[in-house]
Amino acid sequence: MLSLLDIRHCYKQGDKTLNILNGCTLEVGAGQIVALVGNSGAGKTTLLQLVGLLEQPQDGDVEINGISTKTQNDEERTILRRHTYGFVYQFHHLLPEFSALENVILPQLLAGVDKTKSKQKAKELLDTLGLAKRFDHRPKQLSGGEQQRVAIARALANDPKILLADEPTGNLDPQTASEVFNLLVTLVKKQGIAAIIATHNHTLAKSMDRYVELQNGILNES
Repeated sequence: MLSLLDIRHCYKQGDKTLNILNGCTLEVGAGQIVALVGNSGAGKTTLLQLVGLLEQPQDGDVEINGISTKTQNDEERTILRRHTYGFVYQFHHLLPEFSALENVILPQLLAGVDKTKSKQKAKELLDTLGLAKRFDHRPKQLSGGEQQRVAIARALANDPKILLADEPTGNLDPQTASEVFNLLVTLVKKQGIAAIIATHNHTLAKSMDRYVELQNGILNES
């Protein structure tokens, strides 16, 4: 499903070059959940941005179902992101002026799904995530765990083949983090999604299918 091929990336800082990724290679199959761990500043977020086609690596390639994304233009990459990827972040980034339901409907409308189907799908996802009584609540009326569940529903609304999550439970207390994580895993497995979840929570990380550590710009699997 998803292949990272010798990904290398660096940033310029004044007259210095900071090598962040020094040849990351990884394969993730459909229905697999890979934990991505590493110290703060190791480059986990940078790697997820490259995997999610939000940036282009200076070297290496991201392949989806054996198809290279290296030569795609910005428009092609945008279309691929919209129809192939789901993203969940540490901060939910919900639109504050919209209800929970509307936050899950919106990405479907942007992908060309009609309003009736979008609304039905949003209701089904929110119901599955235990938010059937929160459809009309705006983000500020929801708890942190509820907000993150809405963010998960939004990420899954367009039936992505790949899910990337960056510290999705990082702002939650341990019990809520465990509940949200278990719901996320259940949906990922049910839909056969290839997932990479970056986390500092080693307990959660070790419960995933695979465990890879980013260290010195290299991915090591244990």
